[in-house]
Amino acid sequence: MRQSQQLIGMPIISIMDGKEIGKVKSLLVNPESGKVEFLVIHNERWTLGVKVLPFRQVQGLGDYAVMTESESAVIDLSEDTLANELKTKGVSIIGNRVITAAGQFIGEVVEYYVNAESGKVEGCVIEKESNDQQVLNAEFIITMGKEILIVKKESVENLINKSEFDRMSVSQANQEEVDRVDKSLIFSKDTVNITGKRVTADIYDENGDVIVPEGEVVTEDIVERVKRIGRNKLVELTLKIAE
Repeated sequence: MRQSQQLIGMPIISIMDGKEIGKVKSLLVNPESGKVEFLVIHNERWTLGVKVLPFRQVQGLGDYAVMTESESAVIDLSEDTLANELKTKGVSIIGNRVITAAGQFIGEVVEYYVNAESGKVEGCVIEKESNDQQVLNAEFIITMGKEILIVKKESVENLINKSEFDRMSVSQANQEEVDRVDKSLIFSKDTVNITGKRVTADIYDENGDVIVPEGEVVTEDIVERVKRIGRNKLVELTLKIAE
């Protein structure tokens, strides 16, 4: 997941052309699907019209850049009915008041999280009158309006502290990365390929204790020790070694 403001100003790079197309200027959110459907692009060379990149054309969304296959994926706003409609509606989410279906005021949206693969809005950061920031999962959202976010009655009881939500998001991202590894190789003889390499980050056990510190050189004994803890932990070790 990415926070929406992390995307603003991020370069958009064409994989085929090997060049920067422009930078993300803003996001167009579809209140019906609950997704970011388009990225509005800023490029000083373009003087006519507004250009957008459909989120479905995003090949990768990293910490540094938005990757798309080629510059041809960029379209004029005027050429797409949905893009035009969303631009007119102007649902930005940030700044919206959050009110439950029972009429209770919760706070104001100051940020929201976007799924890096689908563009789905995963949750909203709500600042309460006490200035505390909590996150409401998108499953509790009923309506995304231009000025107001209507949420389910039980939303108040389901707010999550922002720091806790961020921690959960990182854990989920790490698990998804682990799941993408071909686990059939983890317990094979190919595991010896990681011996002699340095660990790039601490490896923790389930109790939060460091079992392999950052900078440690991987030995066969370390591999066996981690292997005994569990399959996923060995996958994590494999992911956290220097090339």
